[in-house]
Amino acid sequence: MIGINDDVTHTSLDYGAEFDCMPPGTKQCVFWGFGTDGTVGANKQAIKTIGTQTPLWGQGHFAYDSHKGGGVTMSHLRFGPEPIKGEYEIQTNADYIACHNSTYVHKFNMLKPIKEGGTFVLNWGWGEDQLDARLPNKMKEQIAANNLNFYTIDASKIALEAGLGQRVNMVLQAVFYHLSEVLPAEEAMDILKQDIEKTYGKKGPKIVQMNKDCVDQAIT
Repeated sequence: MIGINDDVTHTSLDYGAEFDCMPPGTKQCVFWGFGTDGTVGANKQAIKTIGTQTPLWGQGHFAYDSHKGGGVTMSHLRFGPEPIKGEYEIQTNADYIACHNSTYVHKFNMLKPIKEGGTFVLNWGWGEDQLDARLPNKMKEQIAANNLNFYTIDASKIALEAGLGQRVNMVLQAVFYHLSEVLPAEEAMDILKQDIEKTYGKKGPKIVQMNKDCVDQAIT
């Protein structure tokens, strides 16, 4: 293990170059959520669903305060064709990063772990014309320097119009399934809608349809 660089005894080892020890084909995804918005629950369900309904292996690591709502939540998800033994948070080579609360762009360096050509999704309610004015310069530089696939969506508006209030999890989960390339897009949507029927079936067909409509609007 390498600790601090100690210039007193001159016996410290230098850090080597970063490397990726994940099995080939593993997708790494990071989600920044807002306590009670449903992000953590949706990601736990995604691991269960993909792990049981596809040949892929899944792994999740979650960081959040369970004593109160409204705090920052982080979900670290990995999916791949081989067993995943990396029991640590995703610090490098993230394929997909999603920010479910737009205020975080001014508070956290969330794009630091993303790989070149990765996908960044931002829940953004200010309109496309406000992106240049409101996004921090550092984030714009990271998007350009890493040649990212950058998407915005007003998930809050879609959820509200569908009758789901501020529960944006289904909207952004649909976006994840569609864009992450963990699964082929059409297969992913079928699995997600089957999952909706299992999860909300007891609440009646109206609730099931509301969530399915949310998924369709999100993809559109």
